[in-house]
Amino acid sequence: MGVLAQSIGGGGGNSGVGSAQTSGLPAATGTSFSVTVALGGTGGSGALAGEVNVANASGSSISTKGSGAPAILAQSIGGGGGSVLGGAGAAATSATGSGSYAFNLALGGSGGSGSDGGEVMVTNDGTISTAGGDSVGILAQSIGGGGGVGGSTDPNSTTNWTATALNIAGDYEVGYTAALSVGGSGGASGNGGDVNVANSGTISTSGERAYGILAHSVGGGGGSGGSASTALSGNAAIGVSVGGSGASGGDGGNVTITNIGQIETAGFNAHGIFAQSVGSGGGVGADGTTGGGWDTGGTLLPTASLGGNGDGASGGGGNGLNVIVDTGSGSIITQGDAAYGILAQSVGGGGGSVSAGGSAASNAQPNSLIPSAPSMPVDFALTIGGRNGTGGWGAPVTVTGGDISTSGNDAYGILAQSIGGGGGVGAMASGSINNSALHGFSAQLGGDAGASGSANTVSVTENGALVTSGDRSIGIVAQSIGGGGGMTTNANANLSTTQLQNNAGQNNGEGADVTVNLSQGASVTTSGSGAWGILAQSIGGGGGFLGDPSLNLSGPVSNTLADQPNTSSQNPDSGNVTVNIAGDISTVGTNAHGVFAQAVAGGGGIVGGCNSCSQAILLAGNSQQIYSGLATPTFAGEGFAVTVTQNAGSTIQTTGSGSIGIVAQSTGKNNEQTPITITIGGAVIGGTMTGYSGSGVGAAGILLSGGGAGTMSPYNNMITVEAGGSVSTVDGASGTAILSSYGYTTLANSGTVTGSILLASFASTYTGDVVPAGTIENNAGGVIYAGASIVASSLTNSGTINPYGPGTVGITNLSGNFVQNGGGVLAVDINSAGTPTADLLVVSGTGEIDGTIAPNAINLLPGAYLVAAADSLSTAASAPSSALFDWTVVSTETSLSISPTAHFADPAGIVLTPSQVSLAQYLQAAWNNADSNFAHSFAQLTQVSAAQYGNVLNTLAPLATQSHASALSASSGTMLGSPLSCPVFLDGTAIIGQDNCVWIRTSGWQSRQTGVAGYTADGMTMRFGGQREIAPNWFLGAAFGLGEDSKTMAGGSTGAGHTFDGSVALKYSEGPWLVAVSAAIGGGSYHTDRVVNLPWVYTLLPSDQTALLAGVRLRTAYELAFEDWYVRPYLDLDLTYVETGSFQETGPADLALDVRASRHTGVTIRAQSPARGNVELHRCITVGWDLYELYRFPHSPR
Repeated sequence: MGVLAQSIGGGGGNSGVGSAQTSGLPAATGTSFSVTVALGGTGGSGALAGEVNVANASGSSISTKGSGAPAILAQSIGGGGGSVLGGAGAAATSATGSGSYAFNLALGGSGGSGSDGGEVMVTNDGTISTAGGDSVGILAQSIGGGGGVGGSTDPNSTTNWTATALNIAGDYEVGYTAALSVGGSGGASGNGGDVNVANSGTISTSGERAYGILAHSVGGGGGSGGSASTALSGNAAIGVSVGGSGASGGDGGNVTITNIGQIETAGFNAHGIFAQSVGSGGGVGADGTTGGGWDTGGTLLPTASLGGNGDGASGGGGNGLNVIVDTGSGSIITQGDAAYGILAQSVGGGGGSVSAGGSAASNAQPNSLIPSAPSMPVDFALTIGGRNGTGGWGAPVTVTGGDISTSGNDAYGILAQSIGGGGGVGAMASGSINNSALHGFSAQLGGDAGASGSANTVSVTENGALVTSGDRSIGIVAQSIGGGGGMTTNANANLSTTQLQNNAGQNNGEGADVTVNLSQGASVTTSGSGAWGILAQSIGGGGGFLGDPSLNLSGPVSNTLADQPNTSSQNPDSGNVTVNIAGDISTVGTNAHGVFAQAVAGGGGIVGGCNSCSQAILLAGNSQQIYSGLATPTFAGEGFAVTVTQNAGSTIQTTGSGSIGIVAQSTGKNNEQTPITITIGGAVIGGTMTGYSGSGVGAAGILLSGGGAGTMSPYNNMITVEAGGSVSTVDGASGTAILSSYGYTTLANSGTVTGSILLASFASTYTGDVVPAGTIENNAGGVIYAGASIVASSLTNSGTINPYGPGTVGITNLSGNFVQNGGGVLAVDINSAGTPTADLLVVSGTGEIDGTIAPNAINLLPGAYLVAAADSLSTAASAPSSALFDWTVVSTETSLSISPTAHFADPAGIVLTPSQVSLAQYLQAAWNNADSNFAHSFAQLTQVSAAQYGNVLNTLAPLATQSHASALSASSGTMLGSPLSCPVFLDGTAIIGQDNCVWIRTSGWQSRQTGVAGYTADGMTMRFGGQREIAPNWFLGAAFGLGEDSKTMAGGSTGAGHTFDGSVALKYSEGPWLVAVSAAIGGGSYHTDRVVNLPWVYTLLPSDQTALLAGVRLRTAYELAFEDWYVRPYLDLDLTYVETGSFQETGPADLALDVRASRHTGVTIRAQSPARGNVELHRCITVGWDLYELYRFPHSPR
C-alpha cells in the first residue's frame, strides 16, 4: 500500500492475514470448521468519522506492487471498520463421516451502528502506478454504518480470502460454504460523507479490479469487499452479497471525480473511473474465484446478490446521492474484459457492483494439502435488484466524457446508473473461472415486490473520441431504473438462464429522465458483435439489461399492459429518454445497433440468452410481454417520451449484419401512451441482411415500437427527416429504412429515405380496435427511394418518389392510398432490356396522380411502359419532353403508362450541318427499327439539350480517325517536290542551274488544321535523294523518306504513326525555263485513342489503321535573274489518291466505330512566286534568303 489515510469512528483500523488449518479428523464423526472476519461496528458503535484529505503533488510519484495494494487509500468510516489484507483456511482428513466448513467475510456494521462517514478529498497532480489485483490507483471512500476495504480478491495472491476443503478418503460427506457480505445489517443506518477526487496527473494500474480511481460513499455499511476462493471436491457454494440488510437505511454521500489527466488500466473489471454513491449498504463486491487442487466430480456453485435486503417493508431504504464525473480534457484507456472507461452510479436500497471470474490462476495455494487435480464445472448465479422493502432512491448522475478507449469484451466506454430499490452492475468473465469450465451462468435482474425505490435523472455528455474494441462493449450506457435492477452482459454461450424482473409489476419504483448528448466533433466508435453505440434506458418497476446484446433482436411488443388501479399515489412509470447526436456514431459488428433508446413502465427492459440454443434472441419491452404465465401485476405504469435528435452533419452508421441505426421504444399500460419523436438532420445508415440468419427484425435504419397511438398530433409518434438528412441501410433500396409497430407513426420527409417503409397497424388491447397504419408526408424537396414495400394508411407526395432509386428498375407495393399533388414527381427508371422494363408503383388502394412522371432511361426502345397501377386510379399527370424526345401519358381506371417518340433527324429548333444530318438520319432509322444495339445510346440521348446535340453528333462521328489520312494527304506536296531538288547557283550569280548531286535532309515539322475535324500534328522526317543528268538538259531525280508523327485531335483524341514515301522526277531545263514531272507513293500505320466525351459518358476507344497515298505532279517554271537574286514563278498541277484501310474500335457497341475502307482522289493547282538571293560572306560561306507567295486552288472530289 502506498498512502493510507483513515478516520474511523467506532473502532477498527488495519488487520493482517488470518489463517486456520485442520487435518486428521477422527472417523465417523461430525466435524465443523469456520473462519470469520468482520469489518464494522456492532451494536451501539455510533462514533462519527472525521474528514480525510490526501494530496499527491506534481512531480511526486507513488508506486506499489502486489495484490490489494492501492497507491492511495483514503477512508472515513463511521461505525467501525478499516482495511484487512486477507486470510486463509484449510482442512483435511482421511477418515469417513461428515463435515462442514464455513468461511465468512463481512464489511459493514450491524445492529445499532448508525455513525456517519466524514468527507474524503484526494488530489493527484503527480504519477501513480500499481501492479496487482485489487491494487487501485486512488481509493477514496466514506462509509456510514461501518465497513471499509476487504482482503484482496486477486486469485494470484497468497493473501486471498481462501478456504480449502480437501477430498477425504472413504465415505465422508463434505459441505463447504464461503460468504462475502458487503453492506451493513440490522440498524446500520449511518450516512456516507461526500467524496471528491481530482486528477490532473498520470495513473496506471495492472491487475484484476485495479481501478484507476474508485470513489464511493456508502450509507448503511459496506465498502470494497474481497472474495471467497476455494479448492475442494464435492459440491460447494460461494456467496457474494453486495447491499445492506434489515434496517440498514443510511444514505450515501455526494461523489465527484474530476479528471484532466491520463488514466490507464489493464485487467479484468479494471475500470478507469468508478464513482459510486450507495444507500442501504453495499459498494463493490468481488467474485468467488477458485484456486488450489481439485478432485474429480462435484460442482462449484458461486452466487452473487447485488442489492439490499430489507427484511420487511421498511428496511433497507437508504438513498444514493449525487454522482458527478467530469473527464474534461483527460483521457482514459482500459484493457481487459468488463473494464469500463467510466462507471458512475447512484444506488438507493443497497447494491453497487459485483464481478466474478477474470483470469484466475489455477495454482494451488501455499497452504494446500493436496496437489492439483482436474477442474470441476462451475454454475454461477447472479441476482441484481433489492429485496423485501429495499425502497431507497437513486440520485442524479452526471457524466462528462473526453477521450475514452476500452479493449476487451463487455467493456463499456461509459456506464451511468441511477437506481432505486437496489441493484447496480454485474460483470462475469467469459469462458472459465480459474481454468474451470463455466457450466452455466444464470442471472436475474430487477427488484421484488418491496423494492419500490425510485431512480433519479442520468445525464451523459461525450465531448471526445470514445472507442471500444470487443464483443458486447457498448459505447455509452445510461440507465435510470426505479424498482431495482441494473446491467449485466455476457456471451450467450455462457447464459444458462436469464430472468428479467421475474415479479413484473410487483413494485412501483419510478424511473427518471435520461439524457445522452454526443457533442459536435465527438464520436462513438465500436468494433465487435453486439457492441452498440448508445443504450439509454428509463425503467419503472425494475429491470434493465440482461443478456447478450449480439443476439438477433425480436420485434419489440409494446403498450399491451392492462391498467392496474392501486391505492398508491405512485405508479411504476418511466422517465423521458432523450438522445441528442451532434457527432458521429460508427459500429461494425453483428447486431451492433447505433442508438437504443427505451422507456419501460411496469418492469422490464432488454433480455436475451439461453446457452447457445438455436433460437436465442434478444427481447425488449415489459416482462409481461416477454414472458408468459407471470402473475397478474399489481402496478402498471406509463412509458414516457423517447426523443432522438440528430443534427445536420452528423452520421450514425452501423455496417454489421442485423444492425439498426436507431431503435426507440416506449412501452407501458395500454390506455396511456407518450409519443416517440425522432428528428434526423444528418445521415442514418443501418446495417445489412447479408450474413443474417435466424428470426428477428434484422437490419434497419430506424425501428420504433410503442409510443403514441393517437392518429393526430400531439398523440402520434413523429419521424422527421430534415432537408439534408437521410435514412438508409447498407443494403440500399433493398433494405428496410423505417419500421414502426405498436404505435401510430407519422413520417415527414424533407430529406432522403432509401428502402422499405413499414408503419404497421396494430390491434389495441385497450379498446379492441385496430389502430391504422401510419402516414407518410413526402414534402417538397423530399426524396423517397422506395424499396419493395411501403405500409402506410396514406402516402402524400409533394417531393419525389422513385422505386428502388435511380438506375435500378423495381416494383414497389404500397399498402395504402397514394396522393401525388401538382408539385410531386413520380420518377421512374426504364430499361427496355430488363424485366420488368420500368419501375412500377402498385397501390393497394386509391391512387390520385397529378404532377409529373419523370422518366430516367437506362436502355430505351419504342413502346409503352407501365409505371403505376392502383385499385382505382385517376391522373392529370404529364411527362416532360426533351430536345429529342416527346413522352405521352396514357392512363386507364387502374393503370398509367408512358410512351416515347424520338426526333433525331428533325429536332425542333436545332440547325445541323450536312455531316451532322447524315448521322442524325442514321440514328433515326435505328430508332424506327427498334435496334437494340442502340438502346443505351437512345436512353442517354433523352437527356441531351438542344445546345448539346450538335457536339454530341460530332463526338459520335469518326472525325478523329480521319485525321491521319488528312495529314498524309497534306504531305503530298513535300513528297512530290523532294525529287525536284538539287539546284545550284551558276558562276557566283543568283541564277539557278541543274547539276548532278546527292543530298540528305532531316527536318522537324508541325502542321495544324482547324475546324470540327481539326488537329495539331508534329513530327520528324529524314529524307535522302539525288539527281543525275541523263542527257543534255535532261535530269532524272529520286528521293526516299521515313518519318514519325503524333497528333492531338479536336475533343482530346490522340494518335501516333510511322510513315514512308518514295518519289522520282524527270526534269528538262534550258535557259530560264524548267519543265518537270514527278510521281510519289507513300503510306503509314497509325494508332488512335478516340475520346468520347458525352454528357453521360467519358471513354477512350482505341483503334489501329493504315493509309496509302499515290500522286503525280506537273511543273512549269520561268526564272527572272538579277545580279545576286532572282524570282522564279511556277505553276504546279497535282493529282493525288488516298486510301485508308478498314478498322474497328474497341469499346461499347453503341459507341465503338466499325469503319469500312475509304478512297479519296484530289486535284490541286498551285501557283508560286518565290524570290531567292545570296550574299557571299567568305569564299566558303554564302548566306541565302527566300520569299514565297503561294496561291492554291484545291479540288477534292470523292
